Amino acid sequence: MATEAGFSDDRLARIPRFLESQVEAGLLPGALTVIWRRGRLAHQSMVGAIDMARKKPMRHDAIFRLYSMTKPVTAVAL
Repeated sequence: MATEAGFSDDRLARIPRFLESQVEAGLLPGALTVIWRRGRLAHQSMVGAIDMARKKPMRHDAIFRLYSMTKPVTAVAL
């Protein structure tokens, strides 16, 4: 998947490991990452929870609320 899109599988595997460490440290409740290149899905990972109170795990179809326009810009830049 990643190789076909021009990415290294080993390097993309670092993303969920890093995010999982942030979840375990209590810095993030959860995260969903999706990377597309040239119309192909290169990477997708889900870590943590979508609902901490109910202990629901992150889902690939999660919907996130953004309350300011700096967040989408920062997310794209990241």
